[in-house]
Amino acid sequence: DGRRLAAPAERIVVRGCRMRAGHGGVTIGSEVSGSVRDVFVERTVMSSPDLERGIRFKTNAMRGGTIENVFVRDVEIGETGSALDVDMLYEEGAAGAFTPVVRNVVIDRMRVRKAGYAFFIRGLETSPVRGVTVRDSAFRGVTKGSRLEHVEDLVLRNVVLEPAQ
Repeated sequence: DGRRLAAPAERIVVRGCRMRAGHGGVTIGSEVSGSVRDVFVERTVMSSPDLERGIRFKTNAMRGGTIENVFVRDVEIGETGSALDVDMLYEEGAAGAFTPVVRNVVIDRMRVRKAGYAFFIRGLETSPVRGVTVRDSAFRGVTKGSRLEHVEDLVLRNVVLEPAQ
């Protein structure tokens, strides 16, 4: 129905929440065929050895759609598998006729105590993830580094990436 109705989910605010476990603290997708835009996440705390991802976007070329204008600020993550996870190869991946788009993601003041990946971002060769900006943030206790595939315009400004000791 998302493609048929062409009505995006938009102007969404997630504020003052506590996430403890699951596949993602704040997750957009996988069904985004109608698109998602103008999402604001702020003053949120998440942590658990059972929290697979902090901020998560998931889509693929079977679903398509656009995820854009996502603003995250003042988020504290104690422990997670990956702090920022953008996966355009979710499930069916690139096998589909509806190329997804992910663009304009801004993260300000994210503090991570322990993560497998700081950034796990997989775009498509035909549709790279574009315009991710991370500012004034710290990713500590990172055990696997970051995985970046088909990403353009990634900006890190005043960002600490610190491996686990």
